[in-house]
Amino acid sequence: MLKTAHHGSRFSSGEAFLAETQPQNAVISVGRNTYGHPNDDLLARLAARNVKVWRTDRVGTIRWPIP
Repeated sequence: MLKTAHHGSRFSSGEAFLAETQPQNAVISVGRNTYGHPNDDLLARLAARNVKVWRTDRVGTIRWPIP
């Protein structure tokens, strides 16, 4: 489980970090904002690695383990 940095900003969780950690799930703690978070580049990096993304702006509170 990866908790992405800074609400899923563009430079959070870069390629080298994802290669090293190899997450299967990622939590993005984010609400409605004008900053473009989570960033499309980050979402694409996660999708390319088939990482399941859990966003608090879409599913609310996230608890582990996820049922």
